[in-house]
Amino acid sequence: MAAMKTSPSKSRVSEMFTPQRLLLARRRKKMTAKALAEALGISTAQLSKLETGKATMDEAILREAASILDVAVEFLCAPELEQIPAEAATFRSLARMTAASRDSATAAASYAFALSDWVDARYNLPVWEPLDFAEFDGPAAAARELRARWGVGEKPIKDIIMLLESKGVRVFSLAEQDLAVDAYSCWRNSRPYVFLNTIKSGEHTVFDAAHELGHLVLHRHGTAHKGVEHEANMFASEFLMPARDVRAEIPRVVTMEELIKKKRRWNVSLAALVYRLRHLGKLTEARYRGMYIDMGQKGYRKSEPNAIAPPKSTLWRKVLMDQWQQKRTLSHIASEVRIPERELSALVFRAGEPNGACDLRGSGRPSLRVVF
Repeated sequence: MAAMKTSPSKSRVSEMFTPQRLLLARRRKKMTAKALAEALGISTAQLSKLETGKATMDEAILREAASILDVAVEFLCAPELEQIPAEAATFRSLARMTAASRDSATAAASYAFALSDWVDARYNLPVWEPLDFAEFDGPAAAARELRARWGVGEKPIKDIIMLLESKGVRVFSLAEQDLAVDAYSCWRNSRPYVFLNTIKSGEHTVFDAAHELGHLVLHRHGTAHKGVEHEANMFASEFLMPARDVRAEIPRVVTMEELIKKKRRWNVSLAALVYRLRHLGKLTEARYRGMYIDMGQKGYRKSEPNAIAPPKSTLWRKVLMDQWQQKRTLSHIASEVRIPERELSALVFRAGEPNGACDLRGSGRPSLRVVF
């Protein structure tokens, strides 16, 4: 991690300690309280008091904790970060996730919020236009209406992340090395956030993004009822693969090889396209099941055929290009945001430092436009 701009003197380090940041760093590391306490040579009860601010932090323990958690001491002494309540995150596969995976993924949101505030102070970015289709006549109808409002029509969406960013959604990557973590979305100050796990295939990430968009427009007022995941899936299917376009492109299903070629039109997985065709009545139940078995036997459910490249963020690439033009690197940004540089890189799809000219010039706060 890059050094912070100012380093507190050793005598003041323990006084400036921020308990909440210790908790966040532990959760990001997926360490249990017991494991960290044992590594520090203290009791779990003592660690709990330190994480809740009920005990004074010893300087030696603070420095040891920073080393174990792979963060700078200054990180643990910076102001508190905003946290997202666990119930506010709409995870796709909550049943398959461990508590540690969930806590780690939601802890990343705290870093994302800090980065979002930093970029808002420097750039004029697209703003989300309030939308609420909760009372609309079904998820598919809501997806068609949203396409119409956004001027997409029925054409394939070439870049789902660019589209979301152009409409004011803040999209971050999670870079979690955990297949049980798909994606999640949440609201903060009337701005929608989407977090995508980039360990997944490009097709999986595309569907995840559309799925989370479904949650944002359908379930703003809660996700308590049992059908929310199915509704988000139906929304995503129609949003990515409009019924009329699919029927026009695939009037009848001939072979799986044909579908492997066709799926590239919508940037979806073979499984998603086959399911869509079944839903649209293009496949009988028997043939759908046969294709599904065939996909498994050929390994297509684990390794996507005719795969697309993982989608990336356009917005964060532009921000970093502009910063690079100002001779400012990820290290500089991480220092100002006061989060570890590796966490910053993980959030922005590991965009890194760009090359070439930057077209974002001007005085004041630049207006970054993400054009779809």
